[in-house]
Order: sequence, then structure tokens, then C-alpha cells
Amino acid sequence: MAAATIVLLVILLAYATVTDLRQRRIPNRVTLPMLVGGLALRIVAGGQSSIVVGLVGAGLALAIMLGPFVLNWIGAGDVKMSLAIGALMGPDFVFAALLFASLAAGVIAVADLVYRRQAASTARYLFFTLHLPVRPGTALKGKLPFAPALAFGCLVAISYQVSAISQ
Repeated sequence: MAAATIVLLVILLAYATVTDLRQRRIPNRVTLPMLVGGLALRIVAGGQSSIVVGLVGAGLALAIMLGPFVLNWIGAGDVKMSLAIGALMGPDFVFAALLFASLAAGVIAVADLVYRRQAASTARYLFFTLHLPVRPGTALKGKLPFAPALAFGCLVAISYQVSAISQ
């Protein structure tokens, strides 16, 4: 993993996070150039085998994010950003980043419920109905931006890769 790739990723994640926090969306002008640029960078840097790794990374991101998108738990920008991360960084990285992002998003969601004083009623609802709201459009009120959690997940994945390389 080249340092320039990490810097590019961090800059784009920072921009996506700011726009997601302000506007509750990640614009295509961020995700699509990152997706195409990530694949182009892979072609230039590593040839055919590297582009396959990028495509597998994007495919894995799509496979992981499609369910939450269909259930209306995340937006299309979150899916496209994950695809771009997969194309740029590869399948191992995107899997780790999405795992850590999901954990961070869960913590953020619980903190938001506590802040809005809805934690007890939500816990009762989930306990007594014994299911998550899984029908499309039945997600809990007040969508939270996913880009900050995605950025956190990527930073954790970067730190794990850097520490593995240094050992």
C-alpha cells in the first residue's frame, strides 16, 4: 500500500465525512472519480492482476453493503463510497474497514438513542418484538450519517496494515 494511496483515501474520506454530516449525502463527484481513479491507479501500478484485486474489492464491498442498502439502513452514497474504497484498497482492506465501520456505526447509533432519550423505548421494542425493523422503509427514525463511521473503519484498517508491515 503506497503512502500516496493512503493520503488520497484519507482526503476523500474527510471530504465525504464533512458533506455527509452537513448534507446527509455523499456526492457522486467524490465517489465516482474515486472508484474510476482507484481502478486506473491499479492498472498503472500493477497491471492486470492488480485490477482484478480492485474489482474483487469493489465486488466484496457491494456484497456487504447491498443488504443494508435494500433495507434502507444506509444510502446509495455509502454504498458507492464503499465500492470506491474496495477498488482503491482491495478486498482485505475493505472487509476490515467495513467491519470496524459497522461497529463504530452501532456505537454511534446507541449514543444517539441515549442522547435523544429513546434508548429504553427502542430496547423494549426490539426485545418484545424479537426482531429488527427489516422491511424496507421501516428503519428507525432519524438516519445517521455513515461516512464518519466509514472513515473511522478505514483509519483503523490503515493502522492495522501499517503495524503489520512494521513488524
